[in-house]
Amino acid sequence: MLSNVRIVLVQTSHPGNIGAVARAMKNMSLDQLVLVRPAQFPSADATARASGADDLLARARCCDTLEEAVAECGLVIGASARLRSLPWPEYDPAFVRNMCMKRVRIRQSRWCSGVSSQD
Repeated sequence: MLSNVRIVLVQTSHPGNIGAVARAMKNMSLDQLVLVRPAQFPSADATARASGADDLLARARCCDTLEEAVAECGLVIGASARLRSLPWPEYDPAFVRNMCMKRVRIRQSRWCSGVSSQD
């Protein structure tokens, strides 16, 4: 099931964050990383923070748009620490588990500003 999960980072401002995400992904047996317009990649900072997850960085795919990164997805889950006034759907864990049998992308918001309303 985890082979269907891909982590998508959008406009990552510091390459060290990419490495930290790769390290966390490796710890959770996730191996698909997609970067949308990272400020700097590849980077020695990313490699240093990856701490043994260099293989994930080597396989990371870079895209120009979020649409390209999630084009073939059946379900895209976005996360943000920012409050929104838009009515977003909420899913219970059983629904998400069943959807994860399909190709899934988890989209992380921009580190400095959160998910934009367009995204």
